[in-house]
Formats: sequence, structure tokens, C-alpha cells
Amino acid sequence: MTPASAKSRVGRDYDINPMFDRENMIPLETAEDRIRNGSRFMPSALVPARADGSAPDRLLWGEFDETPFSSPFTDEDMHRRASQADWFMSRLEDVDRIRFLSNPLPLRGVVFHMSRCGSTLSRRLLGEVDGAFTLSEPGIVNSTIVGSAAPRFGGIFSAVLAGKSGRFEGAYLKCTSWNLLHGRTLLDALDGPPAIFIHRDPVEVLASLKRSNSDWHSRLFIGGANPELDTDPPPDPDTGNARFLAGLIESALELEKAGRLRFVAYEDILERFIAGDMPEHFGYEVDEATRTRMYDVAGMDSKKPGSRFTSDREEKRRIAEEHPAIRSAAAELEELHAEACRRSGHSGTGA
Repeated sequence: MTPASAKSRVGRDYDINPMFDRENMIPLETAEDRIRNGSRFMPSALVPARADGSAPDRLLWGEFDETPFSSPFTDEDMHRRASQADWFMSRLEDVDRIRFLSNPLPLRGVVFHMSRCGSTLSRRLLGEVDGAFTLSEPGIVNSTIVGSAAPRFGGIFSAVLAGKSGRFEGAYLKCTSWNLLHGRTLLDALDGPPAIFIHRDPVEVLASLKRSNSDWHSRLFIGGANPELDTDPPPDPDTGNARFLAGLIESALELEKAGRLRFVAYEDILERFIAGDMPEHFGYEVDEATRTRMYDVAGMDSKKPGSRFTSDREEKRRIAEEHPAIRSAAAELEELHAEACRRSGHSGTGA
């Protein structure tokens, strides 16, 4: 296929996900030759099957430079660099053939979390580990862990890691919160990497969700999860958010009981990642230089690079006091929160 014909075939599919410059599209055959010769492309987005059945699910692969991804969310880095990247499109069934053209990075750890709980800080700390490549809530995971692409999820993610195996030595994945509802499937597909679940006082999480006008109850059912719970609509967003958080904690408890993950409290992240059990669990070393870098990033706002971190705990407490629905919803989570604290060895009191 010539480059011109390749571009013509993308057509309206490109409009579904305009991440890349269509002038930089290359044919699949050319991409495979380049990968054999050392180029590194990674699956970056899923193009859904056409509604009329005329085309199946396909993947967009991009050739990104070897600079680490460092934005709060991986897709921000991808979109920022995509305009200069060569790229190609493949069918899902091509994934295994393409990924075996190069060796993937070992996946050293997976971070699950209940959202608004310091998970981005954990990702930034891991990003300071020598040789580490970190992914933060990548869209390619969210779109392929469920739905028609799910049976090939493991191969797709392996191809992601193969696409970044140049200067890096190991990878860490920070999941989107709802991915935990499919945690067993995810960990099995990725050959059982070490994992953690970061938790925080539900009052503070619910207040943060209130502040951003988030209504996440529907996330409890993404990919067909928890169908037995989809019968009683919540009376308000706060109750719905609390039910979502309950589903996350319950999923984490099941995985912990099966020996698949460890609980980490928000207040203990820094200590455990620098001088606690996380270096052993996630397979990294903390020398003096790494320790200094970790403390440096811990002093910055994880979501606003360049800004110093300032605690908003008191503001969240104020929001909770002003909204009785938050306090009522959080009360329903007291037992689960207490159990999470027991599992992580945290006292449950604010720092």
C-alpha cells in the first residue's frame, strides 16, 4: 500500500481520534520494517469499529521519542508529541505479530486507587526511579480492558511496553480508578505484576468530587461490572459517589485477600515509597540521589507541575461540613474505610 492510499483509507476514522497529523501516517508494512530495524511504535488509541460494520476495531500506533512521560495524565504527553510523530493503523489481530518484533519492558508494578487520594504523587515518585517508564491513566488501557478489545488487552499493553523499551529498564502503570473493578482481569492479563491500592478518608474524597461537580456512580458499571447493583438509583450524586468508592474498596479487599495487592494509605505514601516496603515490592532502589529527587517532587503540586504543594485538607473538611449529604454518604463507608486502614497499617487519623 502506498502512503497516499494508506492516508485515504483512514478517512473518516481519523476524525474519530485526531491525535496524529495525517501527513505523518505510514503503511503497516513500512512500520513493521522499521520496527524490525529498531524503531519503536506503541499503541496509542483505539479506533472503534464502524457502526455500519464496514470496519472492525483498529489501533493507532505512534512513534514517540524516548523522553519520559511526565504530565499528570499520559494522554496529555501523547497529544503534545503526536503532531510530530510517525504513526500507522492496524487491526487488533495484528497486535501479536507486531509486538513480537521487539521486547517489552518488564512491568514492575500497578497502582490502583480510589481517586483524589495521592495516586498522581505515587506516579511522580516512581518516575524518579532510575530507568523507570511510568504511565498514568492511559486511554489505551481504559478503551481496551473492557469491550470488544478486552480479549487482546494483555497483548496490546505488552505492545505499549515494547514501544518504550529503548532507554528504560522497567515500567509502572497507574490505573484509572474504575480499572480496579476489573482488577483481577487486568492483573491476570499482565502476568500478575505487584500491585497496590491507595486509599484515603472517604470524607475528603467525596468533598473533592463535590468540588468538581463529579457524579461517578455510573463508573461502577463500566464494562458490565456489578450488574446486581444497577437497580437502585442513588438519591443524590454524593450517595452515588460513595457507592462507587465502596465498590472500589470492596474490589481491593478481594484482591488483597487473594494476595494480589497491598493497601497504602494516602498519609503513608511518601514514607513507604522512599524508606518503606515499596522499593522491595515494586523492584527499585532508592539511593541518595533518588531520595532527593523524590522529596523534591513531593513538595510540588502533582497536578500542577511547577507549583508548590499546599494542603487542601481543611477546605475539604469545610465542604463536608457545609453539605450534610457528604457526611451521610461517608458514614456508609466507615466500616470499609476502617478495614482499609487495618489492611494498610494506618491509624485512620488525618496527618
